[in-house]
Amino acid sequence: MPNRPVATRSAGPKRPTLADVARRASVAPVTVSRALNSPELVNRETLSRITQAVEELGYQINPAARALASSTWNTVGVVVPSLDHIMFQHQLSVFEAEMAARNISLLISATNYDEVAEVKAVRGLVTRGVDAILLTHVDRPDETLRILDGADMPRVLMGSHGRERIPSWSGYDDRLAMRSVVDHLLEIGHRRIGVLGDKRAVKNGRLRVSSVAERLTEAGLDLPDGLLAWSGPDEAEARAAFARILTQAEPPTALVCGNDDLALAALAEASDRGLDIPGDVAVTGFDGADVTGHPLISLTTVRSSWRRMGKSAAELIVAAIEGREAQPVLVPTELIIRRSTRQP
Repeated sequence: MPNRPVATRSAGPKRPTLADVARRASVAPVTVSRALNSPELVNRETLSRITQAVEELGYQINPAARALASSTWNTVGVVVPSLDHIMFQHQLSVFEAEMAARNISLLISATNYDEVAEVKAVRGLVTRGVDAILLTHVDRPDETLRILDGADMPRVLMGSHGRERIPSWSGYDDRLAMRSVVDHLLEIGHRRIGVLGDKRAVKNGRLRVSSVAERLTEAGLDLPDGLLAWSGPDEAEARAAFARILTQAEPPTALVCGNDDLALAALAEASDRGLDIPGDVAVTGFDGADVTGHPLISLTTVRSSWRRMGKSAAELIVAAIEGREAQPVLVPTELIIRRSTRQP
């Protein structure tokens, strides 16, 4: 028998979806959901764009869409510069536990301190659809915030740099913390102080170094170019940077490091060179990692409550998702004085 043609049904025009509305309005799908269910939680300009997109596309709210609009994604995006830094690990572990207790899961993106990767990560999380975003570091605030503002995405900063641009934050004051380190060294008699800065954390690293230089200037001292070096997280690179400082005609009697990892590398280099710590050179860190308190290390460092920071960041995220105002949280820092510093 000859093959008979198979009848086909015309698909007809495709019904616009919530995702279509989100694309037309240049926002995340979760923002459209929020606008449909709780328009009072969406800013006026964004709500206007979504309303216009709905009208232009002829979007009809069906029961499935209404169910979506009345719920949340129960997911928070996290943008972190590094997952190998112990302080980020501590902070995120507390934050994750607080979120899990609220049945909220995390989507974590690590940027390796790359500005382009930061923007890409934020854009990806917005497009994917999350309820809010936690930023633990901001190197490109203009572009990052432009994306978040366009999507009307709730955001919280957990850290220090960038909080002047993000009203909802939980963090400490880098500038005051570094000044307390210099004050300690000045008080015990140091006058020639070197600095080993973290070159990965571009803005945050510079803030810590500039805070040291600022305090030295106030004390009538300076920070010569030869006593300032920059390094990434690699121990060999950090040791080489400290070695360059030590080759100066007048080496420092104290070294201020931008974080504990750099300080530990400096201690290792000093040990290999037969230098006495703190007799030949005093060394300080920043972060208060647990290892710094080991009796064989005994590093003077700045410590903040990463537990309080993670917990308060979680509370701020929940407030942001619910559209509630919440005051930023300034977490105090403490200078822990140990055997790595003493009078020169």
